[in-house]
Amino acid sequence: MVGSTKLRISYRDRMVNYDLLEPDDKRVAQGMSNTIEDDTRIVYEGTKIRKGVGGPEISEWVLQVGAGVSASVIGNWIYDRLKDRDVEFLEIGGEQVEVDEESIQETLDKYTDD
Repeated sequence: MVGSTKLRISYRDRMVNYDLLEPDDKRVAQGMSNTIEDDTRIVYEGTKIRKGVGGPEISEWVLQVGAGVSASVIGNWIYDRLKDRDVEFLEIGGEQVEVDEESIQETLDKYTDD
């Protein structure tokens, strides 16, 4: 593994977590992970629910980046799962990023060795 970084996703669509984890059963739990490619994976840390009716939720993740996996591959994977969802914001390593392929990939370049 090359390194890791935190991801935070604010959304109003509860399917976001399921899309990122692709669980076998119908539950999402802290510590669950999904492999993106080779030894690169995303690990679910939990969700913070904001008070108020209809408020967005914020899920927290750790992205573990493996050797030889490009920002392009990781960025495409993340973008494909978020593009059709009601996402308010995406943070990668504390930096707020537009939910588009190019912005995600540019930010992920800092965490990959390609």
